[in-house]
Amino acid sequence: MSAVPDELPRLALTGLSGFVGTSVGRQLTKRFALLDLYHRTPAGSDIGAITLQMPDDAVADAVTAARDWSAGALINIGAAADVDACERERGDRAGSVYRANVTIPQELARACATHGLRFVHVSTDYVFDGEAGPYREDDVPTSAANWYGQTKLDGERAILAVNPAAAIARPSLPYGEAHPRKRDIVRLVRSRLSEGQTFGGVVDQLITPTWLGDIAEGLAALAQHDGAGVYHLAGATILSPYEAALIVARTFGLDERLVQPSTLAALTQAGRAPRPRLPALWSERLARELGPAYRPQGFAEGVGLLRDLTPRPSP
Repeated sequence: MSAVPDELPRLALTGLSGFVGTSVGRQLTKRFALLDLYHRTPAGSDIGAITLQMPDDAVADAVTAARDWSAGALINIGAAADVDACERERGDRAGSVYRANVTIPQELARACATHGLRFVHVSTDYVFDGEAGPYREDDVPTSAANWYGQTKLDGERAILAVNPAAAIARPSLPYGEAHPRKRDIVRLVRSRLSEGQTFGGVVDQLITPTWLGDIAEGLAALAQHDGAGVYHLAGATILSPYEAALIVARTFGLDERLVQPSTLAALTQAGRAPRPRLPALWSERLARELGPAYRPQGFAEGVGLLRDLTPRPSP
């Protein structure tokens, strides 16, 4: 592996080619030297990470390499995260989804505990069934609404069983920079309304959309912090997808009349995986432990930041 400047602290990460990981990598590379432990697809060249392939049967070896590289922590962002695709493996604990979301994270956590390496695992708000939200960090999920959420919940439990010092970070509905394989709620609404199509905004669900920059800052803080257990990394605004779509329309000057009220039942028709009704999260613990150094954006604030970063068409 290549040398890096001595003054930069070092972090190892998985999942740097994905939607969340790409944005996190772009932000953290400004302040950290990054080691990309990738499975199939390495991080983009703009992230500037050192890359090391991590085959399924060599997870512990990859952690050993991260330790030998003097990484200060390993942040596990990699996951099987397509909710509808995951549902097709429901109940299969020998399947690829369960391995990606439970088995490999546990192997990483165990190896980090063996080597004394800080382990931060990225989970999800979908570990909750969504019947009693919004949820705080001390609320204990018992089951999830879909197989993706259930495997992420099983992954949390498996990690803490072998590495009680690990930190579990639960982001909620990330949005931010564009990614070729993922459209977040902001880009989905903008795309529909820009083409004159209606957008069905669910009115009977509560969400906490989260600016990807805040997720990156939260993960960096956890990597350098010694707190163990669950931390929520969610936006500061609790609202319905319908209300969120109206904010996107107003912020980008699009026709609000194209935002039509819809229901969660309509969203999950036609073979789609069930979605939790009230998965919104309160994010209190990290702000309490770090003070004003960590303050997630409200949704209107975050969408405004995204608008200001969006290239405008030439006149």
